[in-house]
Amino acid sequence: MEDHARTVIGHIVDVQGNAITATLVEDEQGYAPTVTIGDEDILVGRIGSYVAIRQNAVHIIAMVTRMTEQEALAVPTIETPGDQSACLPFAKRLAFLTPIGSMDPEGHFERGVGQYPTTGAAQIGRLAFEFNYWNPKYREFPILLMCEEAHAYIPRASESQFAGSRKSMERIAKEGRKYGVGLGIVSQRPHEVSETVLAQCGTFICLRITNPDDQAYIRRLVPESEGDLVSVLAGLGRGEALVLGEAVPLPTRMQFDRPSPAPNSDDIDFYNKWKDGPDDLDVDEIVKRWRRQER
Repeated sequence: MEDHARTVIGHIVDVQGNAITATLVEDEQGYAPTVTIGDEDILVGRIGSYVAIRQNAVHIIAMVTRMTEQEALAVPTIETPGDQSACLPFAKRLAFLTPIGSMDPEGHFERGVGQYPTTGAAQIGRLAFEFNYWNPKYREFPILLMCEEAHAYIPRASESQFAGSRKSMERIAKEGRKYGVGLGIVSQRPHEVSETVLAQCGTFICLRITNPDDQAYIRRLVPESEGDLVSVLAGLGRGEALVLGEAVPLPTRMQFDRPSPAPNSDDIDFYNKWKDGPDDLDVDEIVKRWRRQER
């Protein structure tokens, strides 16, 4: 089968059984993209048109069965320091897809779909919520999802490729506590995390934060009586944290024990390594590991 150039026209945001939902990539906010086939410009998302869905080893063909629009906020083009930038609403296009078959590694079409794409965090969040929703003993079986680097997939901005995971985690933040499902949000850039999620957090463990935007964001989220304590965050030492909220009777400054052995993410001692480190490196071996993706 001839291999044509691929054009990304959207991102999968939800997979429920045989129903797949995708957001279309906009050439400009609010405008659907077009693809050029031969000499013809074709508007993406026509009902009855076919699209290819690729994710790792998954390669399926689906038909566009319905189109709709959803209001979203545009990313501000100009920001004024210290002011909250205005975000104008626009219509984001959603495509509902029905899989009809899959492509084998040789490029041959086969009817039926054996493996569906997943949306990672979106699927995990939805499964955790619905599992305990239907679990009659949910009070005896609480679930806590730890979301490391949460700003990467629970963003504050309306980004198409993360709309599914953001929606799933916001649902847990707003409704999960009734069914024993909670979130632990970990991020070095809290002002980039969904405000809906952070506003539902009952306890904050804040390490050293020097960015004024992050400090201002946290100040708006913590209880009003504790907002002035956020200024302390810039002066915290390594391993120190300020704990606020329901877990402690009073705001508490604490020191974590250093892990032993230290994790690989610990800071490297540049001075001593430059002074006493190796004189040479086996570059060939490093390149081989790079190509094999082995560390």
